[in-house]
Amino acid sequence: MSAKRQFLNIVMVDDDQDDLFLTKRYFEKSDYDLNFLGLQSAQALFDHIKYEGIGSVHVLLLDLNMPRMGGRQIMQELKSYPGVDDVNMFIFSTSSREEDEKVCIEEGAKGYFAKPSNANQAKGFIEELMRNLNFDRQAKEILSASA
Repeated sequence: MSAKRQFLNIVMVDDDQDDLFLTKRYFEKSDYDLNFLGLQSAQALFDHIKYEGIGSVHVLLLDLNMPRMGGRQIMQELKSYPGVDDVNMFIFSTSSREEDEKVCIEEGAKGYFAKPSNANQAKGFIEELMRNLNFDRQAKEILSASA
């Protein structure tokens, strides 16, 4: 395995504990230096932001369909938070409906990813996510801002 790259905080909100566990494992096995936090509800996310600040979230992966509040609703709620423009929000869903993707992008998601069903798809997802983030440039900005 190659050397780890720069640091990133990724928060995933998903009501499915298995999806959180598997995604965390996929990221742990990647070549990226990151913290992964899996939360099972919108309320857990809002509590995290309340105590840790919006700056503690660099990337937010939101499950589209969850009870009480899904990914689209979370994005709407977060629009009122100061500093949210610095958070890269992505929908991470089992739905592959083009209409879902289109609406989510229009409402502020930076991207829309299908949840991987195996390790090869997971590797592809992580690489695509990092390309979408232009990770090397962004990581340098994050690191220089915190220095």
